[in-house]
Amino acid sequence: MARGATKTGADAGNAWRLSADQSDGDITLHLAGPWTLQAPLPPAREVESQLPADGTAAKLLFETGELAAWDSSLLTFLISIEKLAKARGMTIDRAGLPAGIGRLLDLASAVPERAGARRSGAVAPWLQRVGTATIAAGKATSEMIGFVGEAVMAFGKLFTGRARFRGSDLMLIIQDCGASALGIVTLISILVGLILAFVGAIQLELFGAQIFVADLVGIATVREMGAMMTAIVMAGRTDDELLEKLEASRSPGKWHNSIRDAIATMIGRGWSDPAIKLACAPYCQGGANDPDLVPLIDGARGRWNKPNEERAGHRSTKPRFVFETVSDLRSMPDHEYLVGGWIPENSVGLLYGRWGSGKTFIGFDLALHLVFGLPDWHRQASDGKSLSRCFRA
Repeated sequence: MARGATKTGADAGNAWRLSADQSDGDITLHLAGPWTLQAPLPPAREVESQLPADGTAAKLLFETGELAAWDSSLLTFLISIEKLAKARGMTIDRAGLPAGIGRLLDLASAVPERAGARRSGAVAPWLQRVGTATIAAGKATSEMIGFVGEAVMAFGKLFTGRARFRGSDLMLIIQDCGASALGIVTLISILVGLILAFVGAIQLELFGAQIFVADLVGIATVREMGAMMTAIVMAGRTDDELLEKLEASRSPGKWHNSIRDAIATMIGRGWSDPAIKLACAPYCQGGANDPDLVPLIDGARGRWNKPNEERAGHRSTKPRFVFETVSDLRSMPDHEYLVGGWIPENSVGLLYGRWGSGKTFIGFDLALHLVFGLPDWHRQASDGKSLSRCFRA
């Protein structure tokens, strides 16, 4: 571009304009019109021919009286121009730039670029690039085929009437996710939006870019916070829904239907039979061992085709551990002691202490009292029954 000439963008109706004037060794760069990513902008070499040769004292000035909208593309262009000017020994005067652009340029040049931080421009061999692209394409294709296959199978079951869900449950979920959640979603959106706007306005004010606060709140809420807020709200509502069903079973005449719906919800979440019984125990007359729970659990698993994984492989249905409630523990009979208050029958105990404190002697003494049927053990009642002991040398 010749000195004094003007370079214009392709869209004459709404185009950027670039021109350079030289007087007394100083060069003034005129910027006009919109400088945004929507329009193809000139490369820095358009101004390179206007700069003087190395060693020539000169100053680079800016004139932006007719500058319209701008974004980061203008900053990138100015940084490239300043690098060319500094390489030729020119001084830079940013007085003609808008205050926001000047502060952003100062911030960008405040910390110099670390040597070696930029990625090298070396291009990988074509065979490596082809292999990497092939592996990535194969992985993406496999994931897409799996997703499409699962979707086709799900819709196939739906259209053939073999889908395992109730229409009333579907409508209830739609209501919970829609109209019932409108209040809490609105409240959370307003609060999160205010927080983002406040934090963003403080930071953007430093660069004179408060006009972008609305864009920040809208994009952050839709792209990032919307999904997270939805997950939080739904996770809370599903737990509350299960608790509401269990609490509703306390009402007269609603125990069977409420417990059945609660069990179906827990089975849908993959709960095991012992966990379901433990959750339903406070709402059943017989606790976790209530005889009505087993038919309800088995019926729900058969209806929704979700067998208990703990019973897979023809394993015994008898639970390894029996879950007992506080009421069950309180109703247990009193323990029968071999030694009053010390060793109960059919129990496992541990005698411990520091070395040399007499553990072995006390153990032998206690065993001999029980074996020989002595009536007491140092004023503790003894019934003379046998005691099995494991000694450790």
